[in-house]
Amino acid sequence: MMIEVVLKSIATLYYPVGVSSLRNYDEYIKTVECRNLINRLNESFLITEESGIRKNLLNAFRKNQESEKIEDFTLESFDKCLTFKIEVFEKDLFYQICVNISVLVPYYLVYVLKNGIELEPYQWTNLPERDEESEKNKFKNHLNLISDTVEKEINYNKFPDFLISDVMPNISSSDIELGGFTYFNAFFLNNLKL
Repeated sequence: MMIEVVLKSIATLYYPVGVSSLRNYDEYIKTVECRNLINRLNESFLITEESGIRKNLLNAFRKNQESEKIEDFTLESFDKCLTFKIEVFEKDLFYQICVNISVLVPYYLVYVLKNGIELEPYQWTNLPERDEESEKNKFKNHLNLISDTVEKEINYNKFPDFLISDVMPNISSSDIELGGFTYFNAFFLNNLKL
């Protein structure tokens, strides 16, 4: 598909092809692509802050009852996106309604993570996993309202679901080795697999 070709081409502007970020770290950080990524992220996060995009998005999300408890969880030193979440506790389950808005490409993702918890003492009983069933039912209205807000406020498109977990075999970054790096990792987060 054409979008796959375009996104892969964009990714190669920011991630060197065939160089392992783990095994060849010194070589990796000296590449033009790595410098491009660092510069682009610094510029993009500065622009989102100075222009008020983050604050305006947060305020727009909070106008809707379904997303009034949303918080900004963006980690500029690690992420390639703005990250907003709504946390929902329900008995022994912990849901996170997540919004990731890329600062590299004009795309966003909205999804639900779920994991089990124990309350005394508070601890996770398993790692969060995407809960597509909740996306289609329990939190469908939340996700639709959040999507509508992102599209209205900044005119971004939803990232194609069929590409989220697709691997870019010759690219690596941070602690993800060659053969494990996905489109989601390229444009959103490193520390999560969807």
